[in-house]
Amino acid sequence: MLRTTTLLAIVFTAIPPLFAQPDETAPRRPAKYHYRQDSPERIKIEKALDTIIEPGVVLKGNPWQLMEALGKHFDIETGVDEPSLLAEGVSDERMPEFELPSGITLQQALDTVFAESEIQFDCHIRFDVLELTPRIRADDFMETVVYELRDLPHEVLSTAGKIEELIQSHTGYWLDQNSGEGTLESIPGGVVIRQTQRRHREILNLLTRLREFNTGPPLTITVSDLPTPRGERKSPQLEAIRDALAGPPPEGVEAVKTVGELCAFLDNAYPFHVRLNERSINPEGIGPETEVRVRRLNTLNNTLGYAISDVGGLELNFITRNSVLSVESIITANEDLYLEVYDLAGLIEELRSDPTYLFPVFENAKWLFNTDLGSPPGAVTEYQGCLLFTGTDSAHQEMRNVFQQLREFSAQQGYPKPVIPEPAEPQNFGDSFGEPPPDTNFF
Repeated sequence: MLRTTTLLAIVFTAIPPLFAQPDETAPRRPAKYHYRQDSPERIKIEKALDTIIEPGVVLKGNPWQLMEALGKHFDIETGVDEPSLLAEGVSDERMPEFELPSGITLQQALDTVFAESEIQFDCHIRFDVLELTPRIRADDFMETVVYELRDLPHEVLSTAGKIEELIQSHTGYWLDQNSGEGTLESIPGGVVIRQTQRRHREILNLLTRLREFNTGPPLTITVSDLPTPRGERKSPQLEAIRDALAGPPPEGVEAVKTVGELCAFLDNAYPFHVRLNERSINPEGIGPETEVRVRRLNTLNNTLGYAISDVGGLELNFITRNSVLSVESIITANEDLYLEVYDLAGLIEELRSDPTYLFPVFENAKWLFNTDLGSPPGAVTEYQGCLLFTGTDSAHQEMRNVFQQLREFSAQQGYPKPVIPEPAEPQNFGDSFGEPPPDTNFF
């Protein structure tokens, strides 16, 4: 198979359809490049990262001062992952100073100054906050994104493994380490990728640039209505919890000082119970009196998640158990497994008729089972018209997110009929940075 090298001739020989000279027709592009469920706040941060810093704009200081300056200048939520910075040795005696260059995008400017720092830093978006953190910490957080491919040339999608190899080869050395949680799996007309935010930016840049060579008649895309998913059992209390998490937090929550006060405040503010599982956090050396940083963000989900991401230097989790919103340790949260039924109605015909295309997406994802954290293994099983999944609460959140993206992907009407990729051996892609070893065979 193809071995990636730096020889330009080999690249052009390997994939001529993508790099052929454009015809007279203008490049055609998809209605959406991906189906990640971005909030307006997330979109605003992404646009800020792509904004050129005008000459004369001064953005500088230590990590805390820099992020405060960015928040004010771009009118976005910003923060610093203080526990992770302290763990990397940042202190008053070892305090980095940054001054962003102008004339380039904010993302480019951040990458420039971080590359010059003794400690490898990065900025990632978490809880709709642009957060400065060590690079090694940013790479702990992965997102699953469904990318649109149905507008690409037929010959690219019909050859098994071609688009996968293209993405792997030009957005980081995914196969060099063969470790970690990153995955790439093909579905008819698309690809589902779980990777870090930095890698997703590279993937989107690659797929966007390929469309410059993607000529043909323009596409007229419409969006069909989606059926209401069947099979999910939601009590009124569970509905209330999910609606509350998706909505704005209560007024005054930012005045709360401790994790115990935070849970009590939310318990009084909502028609459902919010409890602090003290038994799960006491062995960690923290309790109800431990201080938290509370910011009133756009949703309760983000406000609570951000607050308990640093409780005495430890990160907690919140889950819904027995119709109660419980704040507890991550280990305790991952001890509970429960069953949900995921309806295949609304997905494209190729996925409904052959759900095995979805199996690699879920079966090869470590987030399904969290066995590294000591939780019991879950299970995914095909049943008529649905997938049965037993897993942790965080895994179900991921499943709901992926299914929502797949439904939006399936609702797009006007693309050519998707090419059916041949099934390939599952691949695991881990830490996607670093120098490639010599004589690397990708397949």
